[in-house]
Amino acid sequence: MIRTWIGCIFIVLFTPAMALVASTVGAADWKFYGSARMTTFYIQQSEDVPTNPMFQGPGNPLNAADGDLTWALQGNSRIGATVENGSVGARFEYGASGGNANLRRLYGTWTYGKGSLLAGQDFTPITGNFSNQVVLTDAALYNIGDPFAGRLPQIKWHTGGFQLALIQPNIVPGSQISGSTYNADTDSLIPKIEAVYRHDWNGSHVRVFGGYQTYDLVNTADSSVGVGSFLFGVQGKGGFGAGGIHASIYYGQNLGTYGSVESGTLSNMNFDGGLPVFEGNSLKDNNALIAALQFDWKLTERLGFETAVGHRWMKLDTSTSREQQSYVIYAQLKVMLASTVRVVPEIGYYDFGALEQGASKQELGNAVYAGAKWQIDF
Repeated sequence: MIRTWIGCIFIVLFTPAMALVASTVGAADWKFYGSARMTTFYIQQSEDVPTNPMFQGPGNPLNAADGDLTWALQGNSRIGATVENGSVGARFEYGASGGNANLRRLYGTWTYGKGSLLAGQDFTPITGNFSNQVVLTDAALYNIGDPFAGRLPQIKWHTGGFQLALIQPNIVPGSQISGSTYNADTDSLIPKIEAVYRHDWNGSHVRVFGGYQTYDLVNTADSSVGVGSFLFGVQGKGGFGAGGIHASIYYGQNLGTYGSVESGTLSNMNFDGGLPVFEGNSLKDNNALIAALQFDWKLTERLGFETAVGHRWMKLDTSTSREQQSYVIYAQLKVMLASTVRVVPEIGYYDFGALEQGASKQELGNAVYAGAKWQIDF
């Protein structure tokens, strides 16, 4: 009898709430998606590449003058969903980095009037995503032509062509900065800030972007030094007929602490790591100028062509000058076998240049590659 009464009370109290939840869930529009991507490339490095290999992957670490086959599931293969429920939306997306599920995106959005607010993890505003370079898990000229600081937790406001984001800062401890004695602690008081404005017209556009971050390194005597980093630049596209030309140029300072350099697989392109260094107790900034030019043409409904070149110049403000120039060039075909099935053959060349420090010069070698990406979206 007691159980019967408890059951009745539960039904009376909780049925309306359950019905409300069910109606809310039912009203939301869920759209699931996925993308399986395979990388199949042969890569050859030159004899003068130092023991800091650029191209690495599961089971195929490359040494100097090494050539190897990369045949693997790309880490940016993904599965996710978008959600719409009136003025509120959301998205989640998991990748397959290292063969394990990893969170790429998870955010909610609220649209109001002419603006929207995003809270969660997503691409930061500075990334233009104009290149479709596919080697190295869709390298996309990131940080060799197109600035990229990752998919990070942020609060982002968007209205018209303007975006402003407050982003989780990228903190590099003093122990990872050459010459630092400020290794006891780090203090960060404000988030990373990025802003972008984009204007579109007749298949063309221009976008102006910038970002800034600062934090302090602290030593055992509780004295500190500030580490500031920033970037700013402009990108544009000119569309004509079945083709288009993209151009990008930007300047940055201490991009390693900002979080806008590739590491590991692109270590030779940014041999200095984009980090500042200490001379005594003085922090010396690392300056970079990066530019790219890309051309694409749609040959038929199922066949397209793209080629691009990216260039990076680095200089450290040390008493003995330290500089490096490097570039990449590639060409590819985009072959659509079906509406959601594509193969992208691509060839390319990386020249890592030389690290020039005073009278010394260290050659960093080059690498050539050829292969294809295979992608099925579902």
